[in-house]
Amino acid sequence: MNCEGIQGDPIFELRISPNPVKDVIRLQMVYTGDDTPFVQIFDAGGRLCFRQQHNSQSDMTIEMSNFAEGSYYIRVQSALGNKITSIVVVK
Repeated sequence: MNCEGIQGDPIFELRISPNPVKDVIRLQMVYTGDDTPFVQIFDAGGRLCFRQQHNSQSDMTIEMSNFAEGSYYIRVQSALGNKITSIVVVK
Protein backbone atom coordinates (compact mmCIF):
# COMPACT_ATOMS: atom_id res chain seq x y z
CA MET A 1 0.00 0.00 0.00
CA ASN A 2 1.41 3.38 -0.99
CA CYS A 3 0.41 6.33 1.21
CA GLU A 4 2.54 8.99 -0.45
CA GLY A 5 0.85 12.33 -0.75
CA ILE A 6 -1.66 11.73 2.04
CA GLN A 7 -1.65 14.49 4.62
CA GLY A 8 -3.35 14.41 7.98
CA ASP A 9 -5.86 16.90 9.27
CA PRO A 10 -4.45 20.19 10.55
CA ILE A 11 -3.55 20.22 14.25
CA PHE A 12 -4.32 23.02 16.72
CA GLU A 13 -3.35 22.27 20.32
CA LEU A 14 -2.67 24.74 23.13
CA ARG A 15 -1.18 24.34 26.61
CA ILE A 16 -0.70 27.22 29.04
CA SER A 17 1.31 27.16 32.25
CA PRO A 18 1.52 28.03 35.05
CA ASN A 19 -2.01 28.86 36.08
CA PRO A 20 -2.34 30.80 38.35
CA VAL A 21 0.55 33.00 37.19
CA LYS A 22 2.65 35.60 39.00
CA ASP A 23 5.09 36.85 36.40
CA VAL A 24 5.56 34.89 33.15
CA ILE A 25 3.15 32.58 31.39
CA ARG A 26 4.22 30.07 28.74
CA LEU A 27 2.10 29.07 25.76
CA GLN A 28 2.96 25.78 24.12
CA MET A 29 1.24 25.54 20.78
CA VAL A 30 1.15 22.83 18.15
CA TYR A 31 -0.33 24.35 15.02
CA THR A 32 -0.11 23.04 11.47
CA GLY A 33 -2.43 25.52 9.76
CA ASP A 34 -1.28 27.75 6.91
CA ASP A 35 -1.82 31.08 8.68
CA THR A 36 -0.10 32.67 11.68
CA PRO A 37 -2.31 32.65 14.81
CA PHE A 38 -2.96 35.73 16.94
CA VAL A 39 -2.73 35.52 20.73
CA GLN A 40 -5.00 37.91 22.61
CA ILE A 41 -5.53 38.44 26.33
CA PHE A 42 -8.74 40.02 27.63
CA ASP A 43 -9.55 41.08 31.18
CA ALA A 44 -12.77 39.98 32.90
CA GLY A 45 -14.50 43.13 31.55
CA GLY A 46 -13.71 42.13 27.95
CA ARG A 47 -11.00 44.77 27.39
CA LEU A 48 -8.11 43.75 25.15
CA CYS A 49 -4.88 43.81 27.21
CA PHE A 50 -2.45 42.07 24.86
CA ARG A 51 -2.30 41.08 21.18
CA GLN A 52 0.53 39.51 19.24
CA GLN A 53 0.98 37.28 16.22
CA HIS A 54 2.64 34.00 17.15
CA ASN A 55 5.04 31.80 15.25
CA SER A 56 3.45 28.46 16.07
CA GLN A 57 6.74 26.59 15.69
CA SER A 58 8.00 27.73 19.10
CA ASP A 59 6.77 28.33 22.63
CA MET A 60 5.70 31.84 23.53
CA THR A 61 6.25 33.59 26.85
CA ILE A 62 4.22 36.58 27.99
CA GLU A 63 5.24 38.87 30.85
CA MET A 64 2.23 39.05 33.20
CA SER A 65 3.74 40.88 36.20
CA ASN A 66 2.38 44.24 34.96
CA PHE A 67 -1.19 42.84 34.76
CA ALA A 68 -3.49 43.56 37.70
CA GLU A 69 -4.48 40.65 39.90
CA GLY A 70 -7.59 38.88 38.62
CA SER A 71 -9.07 36.67 35.91
CA TYR A 72 -8.16 36.92 32.23
CA TYR A 73 -9.03 35.07 29.05
CA ILE A 74 -6.48 34.01 26.48
CA ARG A 75 -7.80 33.59 22.96
CA VAL A 76 -5.75 32.17 20.12
CA GLN A 77 -7.37 33.04 16.78
CA SER A 78 -6.53 31.14 13.62
CA ALA A 79 -8.03 29.89 10.38
CA LEU A 80 -8.64 26.57 12.16
CA GLY A 81 -10.81 28.26 14.79
CA ASN A 82 -10.40 29.82 18.22
CA LYS A 83 -9.04 28.38 21.43
CA ILE A 84 -10.09 30.20 24.60
CA THR A 85 -8.94 29.49 28.12
CA SER A 86 -8.95 31.39 31.39
CA ILE A 87 -6.00 32.27 33.59
CA VAL A 88 -5.65 33.90 36.98
CA VAL A 89 -2.99 36.48 37.80
CA VAL A 90 -1.91 36.53 41.45
CA LYS A 91 0.50 38.85 43.26
